[in-house]
Amino acid sequence: MPTYIQSTKWYSTLNKAIRALIFASVAALACSTGANAENAITNGKVPDPKAPASVVAVLLSVGQYEDVPKQFDRDTNKDLVEISGKPVIRYVYDQLLACDRIDRILIYCTPDVKEKVFPSINGMTEVLDTSNDFYEDGMDALSRVTPESTMVVVPSDLPLLKPEFISNLLQSLEEQSDVDVIYPLIPREVCEKAFPEVRRTYAEFEGVEYTGGHIEVFRTAPFIFREDEVEKNKKRIYTIFKLRRDPLQALKFLGVLNSIEYIFGTLSVEDVENHIYKKFSVKAKAMVLEEPSLATDLSRPEDIPAIEKELARRQAI
Repeated sequence: MPTYIQSTKWYSTLNKAIRALIFASVAALACSTGANAENAITNGKVPDPKAPASVVAVLLSVGQYEDVPKQFDRDTNKDLVEISGKPVIRYVYDQLLACDRIDRILIYCTPDVKEKVFPSINGMTEVLDTSNDFYEDGMDALSRVTPESTMVVVPSDLPLLKPEFISNLLQSLEEQSDVDVIYPLIPREVCEKAFPEVRRTYAEFEGVEYTGGHIEVFRTAPFIFREDEVEKNKKRIYTIFKLRRDPLQALKFLGVLNSIEYIFGTLSVEDVENHIYKKFSVKAKAMVLEEPSLATDLSRPEDIPAIEKELARRQAI
C-alpha cells in the first residue's frame, strides 16, 4: 500500500515516542535560549558522581483511562481484568520484581486495585494512589527519586513484559552517555509473525514499518533539576500527549518539511529524533528490538486469547 494512503496511521507510533518524551520535552522547553544544551537542561548542575545510582520502575495504571469504556464494560477497571486467572497489572508487577536491575518499584493504582491485588507487597515496592493522570503520577514519581536515578516507565496493561527486555533497554541507555531517553521500536514483520491476530498501528520510516513498544527508560536528572520549568509548562505536556489522538496536530508537530518527507517515504526515525532535539534540546534514541511482546498490550477483550496463548507457551518451555 502506498505510503500516502497510510498517512493517518503513522501518527500512533510517533506518539508512543512522543509519550516517552513528554517529561523530556517539557523539561527542555525553557532551554531554547541558545545556551549550551547540557547546561540549559540541568541549569549547570550535575548528579553527584559519588551518590548511589538506582533504577526505579514506575508502574502506571491505565485501568480507568478514558478509552477503557470504549473497549471494555463501562465500569471495568482494566487493571483487574484477568488473564489466565490473574489480574493483568499483577503480571506486569511480577516481571518488574523479577528484574535484578530494578531497585525500587512505584505502583500507581486505585484503592480497589491495591486492596485486591497488592494487599501485601515486597519491601522494595510502594503502592500509591493514582490520579488517573499521566502527568501528575509521573511528576509524583520524580519527586520520590534522586537525580542519580534511572527511571523505567511501564503501563499496567503489558502482561508479556519480560525482565530481559528491561535489562536490554537499561544497558543501551548506560552505553550512550549523551542520550536522555531510550524507547523501543518493533518491526511490523516481527509483530505480525508472532501475533497475527492482534491489531496495531504502524508507521513507515525509510521503507520499514514499526510500532512502538510500551516502555520507556530515561535519566531523571534533567527533569528534577528543571522541576519549576516542567510545572510552568504543564499545559504543553497535555498538548503533546493529545497528539496520539490527533493526526493533524501530529503533522503540525513534525513540521511541513518532515511531513512531506514522511509522505514520500524518506523520513527516518533519526530525523524525528533530531527534530525533537532541535525543538526541546532533549536527546532521544530509538532501540529497534525484535520483541513483539513489548507492543502487545491489553487494548481490548479480543486480545486476551493471544496473550494467554503466549503465556502458556512460555510456561511450557
